[in-house]
Amino acid sequence: MQYETFVKDFIADRLNDFEGNTYDAPDLSFELTLEENNSGRVFNTTEEAECFICDNFAGARDTYNYFADQFGEHYNPFEKPDVFTFYMLYFGVDVLINQCDYIQEHWDEEVELTPEVIETITGQIEDMDISW
Repeated sequence: MQYETFVKDFIADRLNDFEGNTYDAPDLSFELTLEENNSGRVFNTTEEAECFICDNFAGARDTYNYFADQFGEHYNPFEKPDVFTFYMLYFGVDVLINQCDYIQEHWDEEVELTPEVIETITGQIEDMDISW
């Protein structure tokens, strides 16, 4: 699956899963990916993770560069592909959520995930053209 599509679908699914909950806008990326962070994996098998990395090399490269530039961390996707795909997921979610106009407009507020808010966020994210 294409990286951008995967991340957009993940955000839409997770927002719907969390309907009715309230989060600080800056924490939304973290909250949406918390389950995967805790489990240390996005996919059911290491083989699926390896295939996702190979099929989405540009996204893997951008993820690697982001963590290296921002945190000095050099995560090797070949050592722990399961963990690296989490970093790819978090990076993608964070980029899209933080570029979302609704989130930017409510940055210093708590955001309740009502059906209307979810529709607004997912619509804005779906319209984004991000190429990894």
